Amino acid sequence: MSRGRAKEPSPELAGIRAQLLTALEDLVARTQRAGAMREDVTAYDVVLMLNSIPPRLPDAEDDGPTADLTDRCVGVLLDGLRAPGAETLSQPAPGRREIDQFFRTMYGL
Repeated sequence: MSRGRAKEPSPELAGIRAQLLTALEDLVARTQRAGAMREDVTAYDVVLMLNSIPPRLPDAEDDGPTADLTDRCVGVLLDGLRAPGAETLSQPAPGRREIDQFFRTMYGL
């Protein structure tokens, strides 16, 4: 069962998503030119990775945060994006088609 919505996104929402993706592509390119990010990573990789980070988990006893898995995952993500990249990635980077499919499937966008 999909977690997405059944209806198509509004043109306004689709436009905002396109603007955000363009801004992220620019940020990734600038970071790579500065030598701080792996050259074989794309903005679409970053979108998919950010969506895989777990939310903060409530503590069953007092609703406080348990071991902060969110911060740990962000740390692992950032470390893995750093240049130069120790290992060659096994698959090609996702493209616009894959990111559009991801948003349709997950969020109905």
